[in-house]
Amino acid sequence: MQKFNNQSFWILFVVVALLSGIIGAGISGYVFSKMEQQTNNRIFNTYEDEMATFVSPVTVKGLIDKKDKNYILVDLRSNTEYKSGHIRTAVNIPAVTMNAAEIVAAFQRLPKDKEIIIHCYSSSCTLGRQIGKLLAEHGIYVKEMDVGWNEWRYHWDLWNPGAKPEDGVKDYIVTGEGNAGVTLNLPCTVGVFGC
Repeated sequence: MQKFNNQSFWILFVVVALLSGIIGAGISGYVFSKMEQQTNNRIFNTYEDEMATFVSPVTVKGLIDKKDKNYILVDLRSNTEYKSGHIRTAVNIPAVTMNAAEIVAAFQRLPKDKEIIIHCYSSSCTLGRQIGKLLAEHGIYVKEMDVGWNEWRYHWDLWNPGAKPEDGVKDYIVTGEGNAGVTLNLPCTVGVFGC
């Protein structure tokens, strides 16, 4: 009888160990699957958000070429910088020198039936994202061009497939006085909102 009990104990032990391993593997697989699904959802949402908020400079160039009247391109740089050179068709709301209430009021005055596309100094500048968030908090939804003035003006060939730096950029910018010798605008450093 003692031998039978010992054998039964070991069989029961092995069965419990196997069941625990199977259940543990199942739970681990389920948890891993859920974590992977969450990661995939985050990736999907990131791309979905970027597609909803960013506009390619090639798209903006195409809108300019077509003389499209259904958008407004807003340059967020200072008025001085805008006057020294800006993208053709752009209007200036110098957010870098304004407070939040002034910015919201300026955007509220824009036509409601047009797509609003903003840009600032460069693709690494966060001014556009800050302003986009501020405006969204007030029910105003804008898109941001994913390059800024510096890439548009000085690195035309990097985002404009097949173009040479000297080809075409002059057709898409307006230059003013005070532009001579300037090769790169410095990031915004004044006002409530900065890069």
